[in-house]
Amino acid sequence: FRGVWLSTVTNIDWPSSPGLSTQTQKDQLTNYMNRLASYGFNAIIFQVRPECDALYQSAIEPWSYWITGAQGIAPNPLYDPLQLAVEEAHKRGLELHAWFNPYRAERVAGSYSHPSNHVVVKHPDWILTIGTLRMLDPGKQAVRNYVAGVIADVVRRYDIDAAHMDEYCYADAITNQDAATFTAEPRGFTNLGDWRRDNVNLLIKQVYDSVKAIKPWVKWGISPRGIWKNGVPPGIVGNDNYSVIYCDAVAWLKGQYIDYIAPQLYWRFGGGQDYGLLQPWWNSQRNGRDFYPGLATYRIGETTYGPASQVATQIRFNRTTGNTQGNIQFTAHNLTDNL
Repeated sequence: FRGVWLSTVTNIDWPSSPGLSTQTQKDQLTNYMNRLASYGFNAIIFQVRPECDALYQSAIEPWSYWITGAQGIAPNPLYDPLQLAVEEAHKRGLELHAWFNPYRAERVAGSYSHPSNHVVVKHPDWILTIGTLRMLDPGKQAVRNYVAGVIADVVRRYDIDAAHMDEYCYADAITNQDAATFTAEPRGFTNLGDWRRDNVNLLIKQVYDSVKAIKPWVKWGISPRGIWKNGVPPGIVGNDNYSVIYCDAVAWLKGQYIDYIAPQLYWRFGGGQDYGLLQPWWNSQRNGRDFYPGLATYRIGETTYGPASQVATQIRFNRTTGNTQGNIQFTAHNLTDNL
């Protein structure tokens, strides 16, 4: 598996800015497909829902600001970016994975206005505000149903090869913003952290079940942060999944309700976030699921990361380590820019 993330939020990769003409957007996306296929990639992870919005025709959520420069305004002339991405990827023998951010509603609150069908307008009671971030409340069953329904809608209507979710679970700076939900929907939990982790687990299992009910051949994959718990394995230190953003990737692997895991191993060999320790540890947890480490191509040249050979060495390491099925690189323009 030779994957690359193609990011749309803040126009990281595509389109290069909001509000470009339909033809320019199409040309840019097709150019990415041509370039990435020529480099030997065989899978594109295409971000289709960065802020409870849609880079596809949706009856549930509004068109993304990052396409037209105004949330809720369709491209004109009208086209469907996800449909185009699926068709162009498949023409070139590439898999197309539709990448969803489950909870993030506004990266920076107030950056732009929302139409009446955006979730922050329709369901303000579902929103947690943490600093400048506004996110859906994972503790609400209504939210889990909503997010699973958005993903199911795409699985049903598009010929995607996988649905993909990246790490957005709880925000780093959360304190007591969800206290009322914990009181209202505790499901028997008394420990806040355990309840939050279970909220995330419930959504992931619900999505898995719905994807398999609709199209059993479509895969469901997740890209969590690269450190599960501080100190695991020994020698690893850093901002972790388990206690900071309340996300237990090991539970998903044990329960086998994901098809692949792509932890963001965005560090070099050596040091407190040693790739040479983290990769084998994740490998040991995979429990029959496919394992595609996420690689930090975007960090090539950083003094704390090192030269391009760092990524090449990691790819060789993955190829010679048993039970590693491939890798995914972040992000597309860092490859086409040829760092």
